[in-house]
Amino acid sequence: MQRLWALFLLLSACGTQDPTGAGMEPLRLASTSLPPAYLGEAYAVTFSAEGGVRPYSFSLEGRLPQGLAFQGGRITGVPREKGQFPLTLTVEDGAKNSRVQRLTLTVS
Repeated sequence: MQRLWALFLLLSACGTQDPTGAGMEPLRLASTSLPPAYLGEAYAVTFSAEGGVRPYSFSLEGRLPQGLAFQGGRITGVPREKGQFPLTLTVEDGAKNSRVQRLTLTVS
């Protein structure tokens, strides 16, 4: 009986995902585009990711229009200039996997 109990405990400790990440959903960005922004109007976008290993961290390269800021995976503020702003969004997961998405923010 003790052997059966030990086998049961061993099998019940086995999860559907192993710690190496094999069989885990690959990391991906849920956002592939940005909604347009309008001069003088409040703007807020929160980026999200799926798969991979939590936690996620986001970084943004490129120049945002005056009045907008990026922090903690969010772009917020009130844009004070019109134009097209090319950006590169990177997400990194807890296992140091990363994905990159090129985006364009349009302010009209």
